[in-house]
Amino acid sequence: MSTPFPDQGTYTIPPGNMDSVATSLTPFTASALGQPYNSASARYTGYFDYAYPEIEDWHQTPQQLKKNCTQQIYDLYDPNSIFGKRHDHRHKPTPVPSLQKRKQLSPGARTREWTIALAVNKFDLDGVPFSVRFFVCEVPQNPQDWSKTCAGSVPVMPPPLTGNGPYPELMEYDERSLDDEVAAAGYDPEDIHGIGRYLGKNLQWRVQMVSPRSIKERCTC
Repeated sequence: MSTPFPDQGTYTIPPGNMDSVATSLTPFTASALGQPYNSASARYTGYFDYAYPEIEDWHQTPQQLKKNCTQQIYDLYDPNSIFGKRHDHRHKPTPVPSLQKRKQLSPGARTREWTIALAVNKFDLDGVPFSVRFFVCEVPQNPQDWSKTCAGSVPVMPPPLTGNGPYPELMEYDERSLDDEVAAAGYDPEDIHGIGRYLGKNLQWRVQMVSPRSIKERCTC
């Protein structure tokens, strides 16, 4: 349910207009005929054949989506449970653990970090958005489970392009840390040869098309 709200006015909306979910979101049009989007027609990213890894809503119930998004927020912004977990107020709050100590480095000291670098052409899938996911474990057979076990992912969103090609080469570069995976495997970050063998054996990647109609494993390595 939505409540109309008086608009202060824009270049295309007169002052005092009552905005609602049906108000045109000009100048963004939904078709070649010039029909503009509104809040109702742009409510879900799935309408545009893409989604962020944390909100792949086309294979989840509303309850699962809410639970997954909530967990993703805590994993990203409160990994040490400094602010505590959500809880039912009918029960006692979950105890809040103390903040984990960070590595202590003296001035001038050096440390080694492990990362994976990515270089990919945004048009490798002919203009279809996709994500590159990295794994340091056995890759689940069901692509819907990839976001739960991957060590990191990079969404690749090619810009709009008219026509059917040829597609330009538009490179995207990114980097993801593997320090947590190295530590979880019990390796000292300075053990270059041991970690090299470990990652050479266990590091894998997958390309996942970002489309509610087509989630496919396209490449393996």
